[in-house]
Amino acid sequence: MEGPQETQAVVVGYCDVPEFPGYRVGTDGSAWRLKSNGQWKQLHGRRHKKGYRVVTLRRAGVAYDRLVHRLILECFVGPCPDGKEACHDPDPRRDNNALTNLRWDTPKANQADRKKHGTSNEGERHGLAKLTEEQVRLIVSLCEQGEIGQRQIGDLFGVSSGTVNQIWTGRRWQYLRLVPLSKLPVGVHKTPYQGERNHNAKLDPGIVMEIRLLASQGVPQRDIAGMFSISQATVNAVVLRKTWRHVPQ
Repeated sequence: MEGPQETQAVVVGYCDVPEFPGYRVGTDGSAWRLKSNGQWKQLHGRRHKKGYRVVTLRRAGVAYDRLVHRLILECFVGPCPDGKEACHDPDPRRDNNALTNLRWDTPKANQADRKKHGTSNEGERHGLAKLTEEQVRLIVSLCEQGEIGQRQIGDLFGVSSGTVNQIWTGRRWQYLRLVPLSKLPVGVHKTPYQGERNHNAKLDPGIVMEIRLLASQGVPQRDIAGMFSISQATVNAVVLRKTWRHVPQ
């Protein structure tokens, strides 16, 4: 066949799509359909809500939506091995489907790529996250102090006591690598540190007293939080003496 696409085929490798006669994909991430006149037409498809490129392939009158990056790997590398998934690297863009940017690898390796690219959905970047990193650190601090129960801590932050427990035991927000004092190795001091001696502390006794003074003067807790670059939940816990109880009023 003559045409621009055949000139391109000299530098781009092509592979027929198994089980879909009349379709092929290229090592450059392109997808093609063979027209009735014998010419190849590139399929541009559409962008999936998660950013992936999707094309529609037809067989026996039935339409099938396929992710381009998986088609590329399946055609040039082979079926996805058990326990693995498609990874985009070194370019994290999900529409860069060049063969050199794709591989089958483990979910753990894929997550490591996201961390390297800064596209990880861990923690507060997750679409369903209800907490910020600052709030999680404060939850760990409150649990360490042991002055209020996990249910009360959950009420402060609008989450369940189960969520608080999972944060405290390291089953959630693991990437922060928060190590509660109670989980330190044997021989290491495990007494809950109060106030500024706590390794998560962001306040000092002077600021704590100023926060309580401002609150007693009627300054809204949201405004106080803004003054000291802390969360409103932190201010509320200080004002109600649920934290920093050793600091005099």
